[in-house]
Amino acid sequence: MSVHDKKTLLKADNEIGITNPSNISHTPSEVLHKKIATDSSDPAKKYNPTTSSSFSPTSSESDSKRNDEIVPSFPEPKEYYSSKKDPGLDIKTGIYVQLAVMKDSNGKESDKKEDLGGNTDSPSTATTIFHSLEQNLSQSSTTSVNSDLENTKQANDGVRPKTLSNGTDSNAFSTIKKSRKMSCCFIATVIFGFVSLIVGTVMLAGGYDALFNSILKSQLSIYPGSRAYDIWRLTPVPLSCAFFLYNLTNPDEFKKGSKPMLAEVGPYVYREYHEKVGIEFHGNNTVRFFQKRWWVWDQEASGSHRQEDLVIILNTVPVSAAYSASQYGDILSNIALMGMNVMFRKVGEELTLEATVKDVLFDGYEDPLLDFVQEHPNLTDILNLPPGLTDYDKMAWFYKRNESESYDGEFNMFTGEDTLDNLGNLDWWNRTHDTEFFDPPCNSIFGSAGEIWPPNQQKTAISFYCTDLCMTLTLQYKEPVTDQFGLEGYRYWADNRTFASPDEVPENLCYCFTNETCPVAGLLDAQTCRMGSPALISFPHFLHGDPKLLEDVEGVTPPEEENHQMIIDMIPELGVPLSVRARIQINMAVVPYKGIAGLDILRRVKEVVLPLLWFEVSADLTQELADEIKPVVFLIRSPTMTIIWVLMMVAGAAVLITLLVVVALQRQKQQRAVARVRTREYHTFN
Repeated sequence: MSVHDKKTLLKADNEIGITNPSNISHTPSEVLHKKIATDSSDPAKKYNPTTSSSFSPTSSESDSKRNDEIVPSFPEPKEYYSSKKDPGLDIKTGIYVQLAVMKDSNGKESDKKEDLGGNTDSPSTATTIFHSLEQNLSQSSTTSVNSDLENTKQANDGVRPKTLSNGTDSNAFSTIKKSRKMSCCFIATVIFGFVSLIVGTVMLAGGYDALFNSILKSQLSIYPGSRAYDIWRLTPVPLSCAFFLYNLTNPDEFKKGSKPMLAEVGPYVYREYHEKVGIEFHGNNTVRFFQKRWWVWDQEASGSHRQEDLVIILNTVPVSAAYSASQYGDILSNIALMGMNVMFRKVGEELTLEATVKDVLFDGYEDPLLDFVQEHPNLTDILNLPPGLTDYDKMAWFYKRNESESYDGEFNMFTGEDTLDNLGNLDWWNRTHDTEFFDPPCNSIFGSAGEIWPPNQQKTAISFYCTDLCMTLTLQYKEPVTDQFGLEGYRYWADNRTFASPDEVPENLCYCFTNETCPVAGLLDAQTCRMGSPALISFPHFLHGDPKLLEDVEGVTPPEEENHQMIIDMIPELGVPLSVRARIQINMAVVPYKGIAGLDILRRVKEVVLPLLWFEVSADLTQELADEIKPVVFLIRSPTMTIIWVLMMVAGAAVLITLLVVVALQRQKQQRAVARVRTREYHTFN
């Protein structure tokens, strides 16, 4: 500052009564709140040059009196700016000068300023100093001015000012006020963060699996109204049942002991329908029902074959009667066989016959022995005839089964309403848990009823109870497969252990009729299940069977696994079959009866396991069902939902952490601002 400027300032100070302006160390805010000014009419309020940090009255007043004067009464800002006579305090410079801010007719400030002497034409030294200091403090913001004016008004009203008359303090207080107001956007963000974090965490912790399983259970469980119930009660699409018969081309030579020569004919295709009737739900989450099945001829699928085609087959009636009579024992069996031979001669029984395919399968063909038994029921006990010969007037493999509601028996199945682990499994069949057809444990009834399985199947095995065989069949896992619609699943098949001999699989010993009469590998003794006839069950073309079985016959080609195996392709997560190929071959054990108790029609035949027919029940998932299942399978197998829950959890956590950081920073800033304000107030009012 130049010497001239210093002289100018000194002159201004002398004009307003300040004797030592170099000792003024107060900020404008301090000057404003204390209203430190010199009043020429009140010598007690003149500036005390002995104090450099504050202005105080010259009288020795107590601290309490000083504190009472900390909040003086100021004139309103409007009056302050418009006053021309009373001394005023410049809030920018903190110098108590008289300013005459003139208002023109439009309310704008004029350039005229009045000095202490009241001369408006020539500005005083104080006015000149004001302009100089105003230029030096041009960086002060309008916000600071407004804040100081507000505090001035509060002081006039007797209210303690909230902030000091400093631009920085005013901005800090404004920040504090804004930080306490949470906008709708901020609240929505907090809610989004919490919801995302909680939902993602809960879903990953098992909530999604529980929710999905609950929905899955509601649709897979068997109860009226569920999707599975509708499909289970009435098969939505028919199954295809194709029959292949072995036509005996050398019947006369066969009777004389020649090797049988066979020709496979077929397929003869029928559409097979299933319907559950007599449905009754129980409180233990089971359902009792009967199954009605019926078959409808499908000419298109059968091609050139007709139901009326004639075939030459083994007459199983005399073979079954002779086998049953031979089970009496040595003496009684001989007596029974001799009497039976007389009866055969009398009725003209033949070992082979010619019949239509329709009669062999469903309608039945007449036999003179059956007619004789119907006319003479007392002979049943004498000859020890099996039930299959006494209860029917005709012979056919599916005789009286078409549309029968009772032939397959009475079922009681778990519905899966309590747990899907039991879905489709049998509780009992024909009101028993164990049958009389085989020895324990082979007589146990367990596994699925044959149409649905519990979900979450593994690469091990599946089981189902087969009423045609009176046993539970267990299929082993083979390989992964993909169906025609792109759905992936597991393939289970009946391997070489299913009908293995006890020598290979000791567990199969209980399937033998007696320990001495166990059939060779590849055969199941079904005489107890098939009404006492010497029926033997195998897979088509003796798949997995003893090679001797093929060697004893002519015309049966070697088995092909692809065409002759029993398989079930299944979606393991749902227990829903993709494709079914149930293939079974029915054979008859033909043995000669020689000697005095021999039978004329069976005296010279060769002992052989003669294949009679085999059939294939097939079913495939429809396009409609595949479209329904695909989204479910996708949700189960795809990690998409897991990724979504992870992203949701991470996003929620990130949002909340970000908000916490922002809030912490704002709080820290607020605390600093509050501390700064309180420090200023402390210094100001003490």
